[in-house]
Amino acid sequence: MFWEFSRVWLSQIRRVFRIVSMISGAHLEALSVHWIAAERPFRIFWRSRKACNYWYDYYLERVEVVGGSVDACLQYYGGLKELLQAITECLLKINPAGFPPDKPGDCADNWRVMRGPCWYRNGNTFEPCAYEKCCLDRYTVCRDPQNGERIVVDREVIDPGICDVTPGPRPQCEAVCD
Repeated sequence: MFWEFSRVWLSQIRRVFRIVSMISGAHLEALSVHWIAAERPFRIFWRSRKACNYWYDYYLERVEVVGGSVDACLQYYGGLKELLQAITECLLKINPAGFPPDKPGDCADNWRVMRGPCWYRNGNTFEPCAYEKCCLDRYTVCRDPQNGERIVVDREVIDPGICDVTPGPRPQCEAVCD
């Protein structure tokens, strides 16, 4: 399934994102996003689920810088950890899984985001070094009562994960969780 979202704009902490496209597959979904301030597009690969009939979960699978310099991307955000946090907030605001809240003024405090505790660069892609011992953050997401835009009002680190950076097949692993 393929959706074109080229006319949707979101502002997020002095950055503006344009959703370019979203591709949905059986297990993995991708969201192509341009961050306008640096004019560099990236693609977010993610999974979602409703866990225990209560939690709205996203799992950040990997991030691909589609155009431009990966180093410029890291420099713009201040590092890999900061880039992943900005991408996480972007994903929550865009909400491609369609999680509630739906009405302006409403909030939901049962959103969670999981990601590997260590990530590495593989060409123009960032991905977890391992998929176990994930970090888990809980978010409160609201809809602005004035314009209905989704806003992230609170973040709580539930599990900071464990980043074992012992040398191995991916020696450039970097801790990205709090």
